[in-house]
Amino acid sequence: MSVEHELLGRSLLVSPTRLLPLRVSRIVLGASSLVMMLGCTNGFNSFDFGEPRDAGTSSGGTGGTGGTGGNDATGGAAGTGGGSGGMNACPPGEQSCGGSCVAFDDRRNCGACGNDCTQQGFGAGFVCESGHCVCGLSPRCGDTEAVCTSNLGPCACGGADCRPGEACVDRGGAIECSCNGGSACGSGETCCQTPDGCRDLDADDENCGRCGNACSAGRNCVDGACQ
Repeated sequence: MSVEHELLGRSLLVSPTRLLPLRVSRIVLGASSLVMMLGCTNGFNSFDFGEPRDAGTSSGGTGGTGGTGGNDATGGAAGTGGGSGGMNACPPGEQSCGGSCVAFDDRRNCGACGNDCTQQGFGAGFVCESGHCVCGLSPRCGDTEAVCTSNLGPCACGGADCRPGEACVDRGGAIECSCNGGSACGSGETCCQTPDGCRDLDADDENCGRCGNACSAGRNCVDGACQ
């Protein structure tokens, strides 16, 4: 059972200077429900309390957040790819040349792939030590007057020390230092077999610290190290 009351023409004081007529449409009181419909107006402005929030709309907002999560997932996939690449890297002290890992002291890939010490000097060619081609033995420097200053050092031709990688040649009776059969290198340079020629390994971005060791994009060679 319910009791129905009709309330009309009531007034409600909402401020010290203005009364707002209040019309109560219907109040239904019962054991299980209370229905109340109110309409308010002050004759000047209508107050719109808006529609109740739609649970579906809120869910849509949550869906947007889920989209952001998708971006994170994409980042994770990229990270996985990077990890796989790391698994194929060569161990310390080795480099990948032609799909195989070889030591930096490999005679045919000295310091970088393709820098072949056997093509420098005479006889069996130079040897590789710490990523650099060195004479190792005096006969490898060429002329009988040529001397390998030490097992790890450069040749000396006619009493003059050559630059690393150079050998000795006879030029009209004079024994001179030569880079791969050409002119001698200048001070501070090294004679590379690949790429062929004299290089400043302290400042050459394409031959940084070792012949053929190129710095990656955006980095420069400073004192023989890519930075």
